[in-house]
Amino acid sequence: MTIVRAHQVQVDGYKMHRWDGPSSFPYIIAIFSAPNNCDYYSNKGSVLTLEEGNVSINVNDEVSLHQVARGCISRCRRIQNSNCQ
Repeated sequence: MTIVRAHQVQVDGYKMHRWDGPSSFPYIIAIFSAPNNCDYYSNKGSVLTLEEGNVSINVNDEVSLHQVARGCISRCRRIQNSNCQ
C-alpha cells in the first residue's frame, strides 16, 4: 500500500519515502505540482500518473503562460470578491 500526498513543497517536485532500501516501492509519495512556488522556492513541479498499476512522474521546472494567466485571474477574482464583502 502507498499513500500519495500533496501540498508540501518538494525541491525536486516529488519525494519517494522508502524504509526498505532504494529498490523498494515507496510507502509515501509526496507530489507538488507548482514549479517555483510563490516565485520564491525555485522548486520543480510534478504530476503523478497511475495507469494499469504503473506509476509515472512527469517533472516540470517551468510554468506555461496559460497556467500563469489562469492563476492571476483566480487571484484577481478572490481579491475582487473579498473587496465586495
